[in-house]
Amino acid sequence: MGVSSTMKRHKSLIGVIVLLIIIVIVLAQNRDYVQIKVLFWHFSAHKILFIVGVMIFGYLVGRVLEVSLRK
Repeated sequence: MGVSSTMKRHKSLIGVIVLLIIIVIVLAQNRDYVQIKVLFWHFSAHKILFIVGVMIFGYLVGRVLEVSLRK
């Protein structure tokens, strides 16, 4: 292994750790309940669940777009 590949790996790891810390801070600050109304549906849940759901949805959309653009 070269020095440059080791440095890139450490930079990536540090970036992921910083991103995870930011996500945990945002989630910890949004623990209260929120009511959502979508057409005929009304439901309430923690903001944390909605934020995580949107993150997962965004990730999945990004992956689908990435795969479709490769072809």
